[in-house]
Formats: sequence, C-alpha cells, structure tokens
Amino acid sequence: LSLKEKTDRKGVLVSPVELRKLLESSAVDDKATTDNQQPITDNWTFTDAEMMTAVGHLDTHGYVTVLRNAAGEQTILFTPDLLVNLAASIMLLADKNPRELGAVSETELLQGQYPFDELKGLEPREAQTLLDAAILRFLEHNICFRDTFNDDTLLIFPSLIKQKRPLQDDAP
Repeated sequence: LSLKEKTDRKGVLVSPVELRKLLESSAVDDKATTDNQQPITDNWTFTDAEMMTAVGHLDTHGYVTVLRNAAGEQTILFTPDLLVNLAASIMLLADKNPRELGAVSETELLQGQYPFDELKGLEPREAQTLLDAAILRFLEHNICFRDTFNDDTLLIFPSLIKQKRPLQDDAP
C-alpha cells in the first residue's frame, strides 16, 4: 500500500516479478507487528503464490487492479481509478461520435491518436496496457462490440447509439 501512495505517475503498472523486487528492497518498519504482536524482522519471506494471493485480496477491495493480457501474463495497477477514468473517457469519446453511432475507432485508440488526460505522464508501455485493459473490459462485459468497417475496427456502444431506424423499410 505504501508503494501505491506514490504521488508521481511513474511505475503505476508492475509485473509480479517487479513487485517482488520492490517489496524485498523496501525497508521493513521496525515498529510493525504481526497479529500475535511479534515484531516483523528483516528476513521475512513469502512465495510468489502468497504474494499474488495478497495482491488478489487488495484487488477484491479496490486498492489495486490485477490486469491480464492476451498471453495470460499479470500486471498490477497501483491506481485502479486510472482505469475507470480512462474507460469513462473512452465512453464520452464514443458518445461524441459525429454520426451519433456510439462508436470509436479501436485502431486510433490503440495508436494513441486521442490525447486522454489519464494517460499523460505515463510510459508508452503503460498507456498501451491501460488502453488494452479498458477495451478488454468493455468487450468482456458486453458494453460494446467490435465491427469492421472498410479497413478500420470500430468499438460500437449500443447504449450510445442515438440514430433511429428509418420509418421506411425500403430506405437504403
């Protein structure tokens, strides 16, 4: 949690290996005690499974978010509100579609053509991971679907479509 409280926007995403290194290099507070009131010593050890179980508990309570990529690799996001705000910004962008179709270009999103405030100050790898995670969550929860139009892949948000079907069925 002390790693999460950093005020700069550097290192908001870490792999489990990086997290282990950060935890091992951090100084252990001499005044900290365990549940049975014994002081924690500098030689505390834990397995990767135990560490990820603890991270999972933090994820359950909203302190961090565990992201998975297509290859199944895990990344820990120290600021979960960043992902929520990015997803909201993507929804607002789709809502402002000039043709009122509730769509946004996934290709342009992934190429970083939209200047989202949430991504400012992040490393390109982190920004890309957050964009991927937001899109994946939209698709997993059926908030949007993908459709291909010409050479572009669009994310269509049905709840944001404002156009009505023409009254005449024979209208093109």
